[in-house]
Amino acid sequence: MTRRTRQIATLGGPAVTVLVVCLLTAGATTAAAQARDQEGRPPDTDSAGRVQLDVIGEYHFSRFNFTDLKKPYDGVDGFVVVRLGLWLDAGRQIGLFADAIPVVTTEPEFFFQRHVQLNGGVQWYPVGRRDGAVSRLLRPVRLFAQASTRAVYDNPEQVALQDTDVEVGFDYYYDTLFAAEPVAAFLFTTLTYRTTNFSFEGYDGVLWSGNVTVGPKIALGGSSLIPYGVADWTYAHKYSSRFFENFLRMGAGVRWYPFPKPGRPAGFGTDLARRLHVFAELVGNAAWLGDAAPPSVEGHDVRFGVAFATGGFFREPRRNGKQATPSITPAARR
Repeated sequence: MTRRTRQIATLGGPAVTVLVVCLLTAGATTAAAQARDQEGRPPDTDSAGRVQLDVIGEYHFSRFNFTDLKKPYDGVDGFVVVRLGLWLDAGRQIGLFADAIPVVTTEPEFFFQRHVQLNGGVQWYPVGRRDGAVSRLLRPVRLFAQASTRAVYDNPEQVALQDTDVEVGFDYYYDTLFAAEPVAAFLFTTLTYRTTNFSFEGYDGVLWSGNVTVGPKIALGGSSLIPYGVADWTYAHKYSSRFFENFLRMGAGVRWYPFPKPGRPAGFGTDLARRLHVFAELVGNAAWLGDAAPPSVEGHDVRFGVAFATGGFFREPRRNGKQATPSITPAARR
């Protein structure tokens, strides 16, 4: 067993502490709810709903991957974020969270993408669940601070890498996939201060990244097809020489959602199936936001794969262990 492999089994610090707290509280709240049911009293929906599990992830094939370390790249990369949240208030706005994030790649040259990361931190959603379009738009804004630890499980040359990081900032997930609008919009952005960015000690920089995907919803029987345009960016002003952290890419593609139709009983499995989709896209580099990449780096990429998520990232909280399921109106099917 290598040193890095042993690290996976012994990852410590705030991430593990928060995870243990969430798990213990989950057991306590579940037991309390069961006791109330046995006594013939209505369940405490606030307490029973304060522990929340969500996942988001993607696996895709990439032809070039905007790199010259291997040409063509022809590899498969993927990640899954498994988030366990513990809400400290009935409105689910303030809480603790712990993430487990396995990241994989088929390409051994990119061993630094073969790692397991644990996050532990605090989060606050300033905008609560109120009626109105503005509230719906701002509700997913999340302020957070987290400590992270990472173990590379396949480092053949034992390259020295930073294995801890502290991140403070905000992120934002929003979509109109199940809204009445005939056009689907998917928005994500994050702006954070990073102490190492798992790159080197003293990184101490601000990193901004995000993507915008927009396209019409086309009903195909019980499934949904979304041709789309996409813009994707990352910007690190302090490190303009790192071209892989300073770019704007644009492209087009298509998504197919096999199970978007609501109406089935809500729950974790149904929630996950609704957002499950396959995709294919062509993306090109529109601009370097810092120093340009070497000419040997391909200026475009072809990708296809599968992605999935549950609604908690988009602020669709479950009630009594179930997920609220918005209806798709006829207008969304045109």
